[in-house]
Amino acid sequence: MRILLDTHILLWFLTDDDMLSQTQIDLIEDRQNELFFSIGSLWEIAIKAGLLKLSIPSPIDCLVPAEVQLIDIKIPHLGAYQQLPLIHKDPFDRLLIAQSQVEDLWLLTDDRKFDDYPVKLLK
Repeated sequence: MRILLDTHILLWFLTDDDMLSQTQIDLIEDRQNELFFSIGSLWEIAIKAGLLKLSIPSPIDCLVPAEVQLIDIKIPHLGAYQQLPLIHKDPFDRLLIAQSQVEDLWLLTDDRKFDDYPVKLLK
């Protein structure tokens, strides 16, 4: 399975947070799955860390494990973003939804706000 990790899912995984379910841990640790992380999520983390709203376990340039592929923000992602219904206004969440749609990825999240969007979700 090709899986895009929501921002908080990767942070929870890196910090061994109890918020992750066993199912989520199994999906991340299953070597048959391809894992992806958005550069938009790194941007969100950098903003929150810079505002001292978030403490991260390592420098931003060392945060993403080698087995996780970074997804750049591309023009088709922005086109899909623009077409999304305005169910909620978090631009980083909306970017992940658009990237999941365009790249045909499952989105691993714990966020219930994603439920109303046309995207393949794993929880």
